[in-house]
Amino acid sequence: MKRLDNLVKEHPMSNQRIYDLYLKYKEVLYFNKNLIIAGISSLLVGSLVTQLYSQTGGSNLINSFVSIATEYSVFFPIFGVLFYIDNRNRYLDPVTKKRDSHKLRGDIKKLIATFSVSEIIYSTSKILILYQLLQLAIISPYQTAMLSTIVSWMLSAITINIMIRIVKLVRTN
Repeated sequence: MKRLDNLVKEHPMSNQRIYDLYLKYKEVLYFNKNLIIAGISSLLVGSLVTQLYSQTGGSNLINSFVSIATEYSVFFPIFGVLFYIDNRNRYLDPVTKKRDSHKLRGDIKKLIATFSVSEIIYSTSKILILYQLLQLAIISPYQTAMLSTIVSWMLSAITINIMIRIVKLVRTN
């Protein structure tokens, strides 16, 4: 897949508006790409664990907590690695080319603030929705986990995108 930068060079007139939008929202797009990749990974693993746990005959409430703990153990490491890869040049001093620990610590604090708010919304909605759907037993536990994760993730994604602007984690030029 060609990067958008290369497409504009090949077709400068037809893609200039797209390229301008890309430049303006580049950091937001990369941030959301990382959210989506980490989210899909945690969705798949969490749904599998929910299905396997339900086969043991355990409590639906405990299954809800095990599912969310599993999702977090997958989501945050993947998101962290992807975020750092996309932003590693941002943490280098332009003159010395050494890591700017102050800027890195500042962004980590902003990430913690952002995720604190959104994860309260995600966790609460995920546990409530998953528990209720497991109680109803109208679809399989795997599907229940996926549905509750998708709905909760949408609420969380909206919150995250609002928060990254409030704490000024990403720039829009």
